[in-house]
Amino acid sequence: MSHLKTFFFLFYVTGLLFGSLVFATSFESDYVVSNYPEGVYVPGLIFDKPFDKAGFRILYHHRNISTDSLSIVIALQNLSLKEETIFVRAGLGGSTLDVVFAGHKAAQTFLAQYANPNGVKSISLPPLSSTYVLSHLIKPDQTSSGIVQLYRENHYNLRVKMGIVDNRYPHLSSFSDIASGINQYRVAHFQDILREEIVRFDSVDQIMALEVGGKPYLVDSSLNYELTGNYGVLHQFNIKLSNSLSKPTQFNFYLAPKKDNAVDRAVFLINGKLTEVGVSFNKDNEVSMQKFYSVFLKSKEKKEITFITLPQSGCYYPVDVIIRAMEGSL
Repeated sequence: MSHLKTFFFLFYVTGLLFGSLVFATSFESDYVVSNYPEGVYVPGLIFDKPFDKAGFRILYHHRNISTDSLSIVIALQNLSLKEETIFVRAGLGGSTLDVVFAGHKAAQTFLAQYANPNGVKSISLPPLSSTYVLSHLIKPDQTSSGIVQLYRENHYNLRVKMGIVDNRYPHLSSFSDIASGINQYRVAHFQDILREEIVRFDSVDQIMALEVGGKPYLVDSSLNYELTGNYGVLHQFNIKLSNSLSKPTQFNFYLAPKKDNAVDRAVFLINGKLTEVGVSFNKDNEVSMQKFYSVFLKSKEKKEITFITLPQSGCYYPVDVIIRAMEGSL
């Protein structure tokens, strides 16, 4: 079995390999972010790009500012004479009035598929054909958010298209008859990465902060654009806890906002188990942190924990994960 086929087998069956995490970093993958303008009101082509690497990932976050329902549509086009198989993971949030919840739900459903062996969908794309990957409704004055990950088995001539479609005129879904649609939107294009960090924390240190979504930020040099907050970028923390104290100690984990007037949420895969974090905020010099995980270590005990997360749309990243050791807590 080839290296790539081996990956796809593991990707489908297990979804996640702790200690050797298989995300978009096992091979080259493009990452496209669509959020400008955030408010959309007419149909149009957002992008039409070649799918010439093994992976292609999309993050979008748009609000419908028109009076009619619209849909975000992603399509694949096979320009080759050979059939192609595409593997898809998609996390969708909305349509909803709650901007924060839209981004949170997209992140939650996306990461949940890594804990679910059946989370991968496969699409067979015949030669010289096109097909839809998804259509995501945005109701008037509401927001829809999504994270879509595509992988390909071969390297044939494929393209990925994304656009806004008016549901009353489905014939526009090919985007071919929309004049200058590409000029309405601007997307940022990056090399997809996995931020991986080894963290060592001993109970004698008492407190520590881990930043999610911090520098260095991804940069699209063609637009001279910096993705402040690194939205959608996967972060993996391999945390090595030690209790060198003579008494049992509890290690508590909190989500803490960093920006003024921030409203933040998060979702984590903690040793493969999905954990959602409620709303944290930083407003009028008052900071609200959310405790989302704790682990108890006996004296001289050690434990390793793997956290996987990503900055979610609609929030104010970067944020901090605070680790606090409390001696003798239960």
